Amino acid sequence: MCFLWGRAGLVSVIFPPSSSLPSYSLVMRGGGTLYSANVYVRNFSRVFVGFLVGAGAVILSVPPNYRDLAKTVVGYVNGGTCFAYKRDEKGTYLLTAHHVVKDLKGPASVEFFRNSKSLGKAQAFVIAAAPEMDLAVLFTAKQLNFCLTLSKETIHPGDRVVRVGCDMSRPPVITEGLVARSTVLSGRWVVTAPLYGGGSGGPVIDVKTGKVIGVTQSIGYDVLRNAMVPHLHICLGVDKIVPWLRSKKLL
Repeated sequence: MCFLWGRAGLVSVIFPPSSSLPSYSLVMRGGGTLYSANVYVRNFSRVFVGFLVGAGAVILSVPPNYRDLAKTVVGYVNGGTCFAYKRDEKGTYLLTAHHVVKDLKGPASVEFFRNSKSLGKAQAFVIAAAPEMDLAVLFTAKQLNFCLTLSKETIHPGDRVVRVGCDMSRPPVITEGLVARSTVLSGRWVVTAPLYGGGSGGPVIDVKTGKVIGVTQSIGYDVLRNAMVPHLHICLGVDKIVPWLRSKKLL
């Protein structure tokens, strides 16, 4: 619910749980006069701006829906994490970190989860790998209907994200943080969402758009102090992932 204040007076409005509805009609009474107006709503980076035609304006801040983000489906594979990003008539394509699958000699069993619920298993094969980027693609002939969308936008410091991964085996966990800065390694970013073993290969999701902006690769490491920094992690950004997938005709 939000409260709108305009020339029509104070009015309470209940918005449905959706950010995609374009407008709402209101009939308001204020100062003895009956007002009719449309409220146009558009999502601007977690802030909804409603314009009351002829009645003023209001800004309503709406927090991201973390419960929906927590329903992100990921797969547990060979002690790490993967996620579906593309489906065609042949099957489904999965992204993960190369070090998760580099020792596989044949097909891998992938178990998919939404929160704590198992959605079943599928056999998958590594069909492309980029060890220098720590990235790999698996393919399963199973048609999966929970593919994530890779962002077309450039990753930026300050982006709020969630990370989903099979830390400590399975089922997966979700952690939240910010993109802190780039690293000396091209295309890699420091993210403040905590990570533990097993989360490598999972998606880093932009809270604002719900799209994947990176793939988790490793726990943060302080070279000077020779120490792990588990409240930070390193991810490979879509700026590197998308061009590579296109070069392999896998996008």
